[in-house]
Amino acid sequence: MKCRRGWLVLLLGLTLVRGLIYAAITPPWQAPDEWGHFEHVWLIAQLGRLPTPEDVSPIFERELMASLYEWRYDEFFGGPLPERMPARLMAIQPRTVLMQRFSLAYLWSACFLLPFRYQDLVFQLYVARLSSVVLNVVIVWLAWRIFEELLPRQPGLVVAMTAFMVFLPQHTFINASVGEGPLAELAAGVVLYGWLRLLRRERAWGVVAVLGGTLIGVWTKTTAVFLLPLDVLMSVLLLTSRYHGAAWRRRWKYLILSFVLIFLLGLVAFRTPSGQRVRTMLEQWWSAPQVHLENGGLSWNQVLWYTYDSFWAQFGWMNVRAGPGWYVLVYILTVWAIEGWVLPRSHCRLVSSQAKGVLGSALLLAVGVWLAFVLFTPSGLGYYQGRYLFPVTVPTALFLVGGWVRSMPERWQRYSAPGVVILLAALDAAAFCLALWPFFYTQ
Repeated sequence: MKCRRGWLVLLLGLTLVRGLIYAAITPPWQAPDEWGHFEHVWLIAQLGRLPTPEDVSPIFERELMASLYEWRYDEFFGGPLPERMPARLMAIQPRTVLMQRFSLAYLWSACFLLPFRYQDLVFQLYVARLSSVVLNVVIVWLAWRIFEELLPRQPGLVVAMTAFMVFLPQHTFINASVGEGPLAELAAGVVLYGWLRLLRRERAWGVVAVLGGTLIGVWTKTTAVFLLPLDVLMSVLLLTSRYHGAAWRRRWKYLILSFVLIFLLGLVAFRTPSGQRVRTMLEQWWSAPQVHLENGGLSWNQVLWYTYDSFWAQFGWMNVRAGPGWYVLVYILTVWAIEGWVLPRSHCRLVSSQAKGVLGSALLLAVGVWLAFVLFTPSGLGYYQGRYLFPVTVPTALFLVGGWVRSMPERWQRYSAPGVVILLAALDAAAFCLALWPFFYTQ
């Protein structure tokens, strides 16, 4: 028990330290949509309420424009700034205030900003980044709890799978910047943990976790919308299997109650900003159904490759890539994990079939919802960013690390966990030292 607690403290400490390093090393405004999210957070902290498009601040815009020039925004991002600094921001993207796209994540970051709302703008940006780093520490802690739930007698694998969360370069980079992603990922993790607890008949805690996590997730970011079909699917599968031998009256009572709760949850969810966006997209597609396999020089198969690459490492505004050899190694590791599940060399049973069903369903639904958006919306092919799949990083860790372990012979099993941790740490160090640091500090 003490050994497990020591590993947990070490991994959480590494998460915090690495998050602070990424937050400090990444120049201001060099994360996707960061200044747009920060503007919303800044306005909430300044006004003490939710802002409207009429609340945009000329003072903020002037300070932001000056900061963009100071921190070489155009050189790093590749979009030239005018020679003479404009007095106002003209672009709408990624200004969520003008788009009226509220997220619960903004309230979390605004709480950190309140004591420092009169400080320099860049200083406030780093404070807002700190709020994301704190959420990432909680995400890793929750991942540890989920893996402990799945693998109570295999502490080495719990460490290895949690280490995947800690050392995934892009995951740390995004969760050390200002945005909606960390809170949406945390909410998705709470939902997964709730369903796993429901497997153990812990009804009250599990129901609260599932309903609360789903509502927070869809109120935070559209990438958490997959939680709604996941809740429906899990309700059917878990309740029918649990009461397989019970009386029909008892089985249908719980099924009807579950669907009523999920229906009410869906009504509330579709009134959130994310739900309204989904409803609008569905209505647009229904009026003119079309599949977009190519758009703007991008084809759907290229988008799949780019998305997978950026799930692992693609810093800045998706313009800072690791070397080709780094991604080749990632592809090899992915094939190795698949081979471990298809043709295992070890016959150890990692997790129960029910647990694999929960996490596997979450992974497939998240990918399916993202793929449907990419193919069925006119601009969908432009959203080739792996960060949209971070809400299912926990299932990804389970199946990748589990595949690596299953591919190893029995006599090597004792070395699998430390080997995985060393491998992941080396991959992270290579991406940081050979891509992120040189791009921003050796030009």
